Amino acid sequence: MKTIRCRNTIIPEDCCVLCRQRDDTPDKFGERVYLEKEKLTIHYLCLLTASGVYQRGEEDDGVFGFLVDDIIKETRRCSRLTCGVCKRKGAAVGCCVGSCKKKVHFPCGPNQFIFQFSGDFMSYCVEHGPKQSLGPGALEVSLPQSCSVCLDPLPPLLGYSVLKCPSCHTSWFHRACIQRQAISAGLHFFRCTLCNNKERFQEEMLTMGIYIPERDASWELESNAFEELLQVYENCDAPDCCCRQGRSHSAKTGWFEIVRCRLCGSRGTHRRCSGLDLDSSWACLDCTQTEDLRAPRSVGSVQDGTPRRSRLSKRFASPSSPPRPSAVNVVPPPLRSSRRWLSSCSPPPDPRSSLRPPAPPGGPSSRLLVPTPPPRPPLLASPWWRCRRRGRCWGWRWRW
Repeated sequence: MKTIRCRNTIIPEDCCVLCRQRDDTPDKFGERVYLEKEKLTIHYLCLLTASGVYQRGEEDDGVFGFLVDDIIKETRRCSRLTCGVCKRKGAAVGCCVGSCKKKVHFPCGPNQFIFQFSGDFMSYCVEHGPKQSLGPGALEVSLPQSCSVCLDPLPPLLGYSVLKCPSCHTSWFHRACIQRQAISAGLHFFRCTLCNNKERFQEEMLTMGIYIPERDASWELESNAFEELLQVYENCDAPDCCCRQGRSHSAKTGWFEIVRCRLCGSRGTHRRCSGLDLDSSWACLDCTQTEDLRAPRSVGSVQDGTPRRSRLSKRFASPSSPPRPSAVNVVPPPLRSSRRWLSSCSPPPDPRSSLRPPAPPGGPSSRLLVPTPPPRPPLLASPWWRCRRRGRCWGWRWRW
């Protein structure tokens, strides 16, 4: 096995020159790049977080813009530095605060450092790194008790291992869970699981040290991932198939062309097997029964032998006619009185009163030439009794 010597330290050729590990896990260390001419291997994320190297070339120069000479110089620099976690040489990542002397390898950084994969790619220890707060009004609502990604319980205390969404403040998650989601969703689909915010959520996660790869989602990169969506159903589901070539045979046109259900598309039949015309559509039995149950009942339809009467009528729906009064507000009409007894309790007028001369002007009305006859007794309303039948109707006898 070929090795690389760096300040009395032998580094195997298949190990990263910065973290001294052979792991090839893109989700954890990024892409592993091997330079055949220089005979060295390096992880992409170890190169991004190193404190003494910068991109001085084009995208195609060296390793994604990092020149090979700069990589070798950074390897010699970190070979003198000791990691604060594993106590070995090669610590290439240090805290950006000048007074802090903490240094680690990139794989040793979890739970100890916060790496920002944007801007100047700053690195902070846990003590000097950015922190999240509950925000105004957070004490008035109940804090979440489970992770919104894995749904496992989490302590309602913000810190390095527990983060929250800056938009809705109700989506809390583990750092490891949101990191896996960012690697799976990529830059174009990574957003909050509850409020669906994207811009502000990604900016906050980058500040808190979440790595978001600049690529499409993992489910979009799979080969033939949605191939089944391009396939159509081609099988005759009729009880008696008339096609001699089998149920799976489908002609382009004609009687043995498979027609799919116009509602669900998951059933099919030959035109000849279901007695269809050459230009007619078809619906399967399940969709037909479902459509019949959802269809509204027509006016005057017969169900169980009894005609169904519509709740509305043209008279009620017409704007010109008043609505039909309900049975509660109906006021019965008054009973019609017989003759004039209910309308007046006085006796009928005397026909001889028209023969009286008018009163002289200026004189008293009591000076009459013709004496006034005595008034008749009033018409009695009782007793009422029936008389004999006279002709076709029953008569009534009135007592004066």
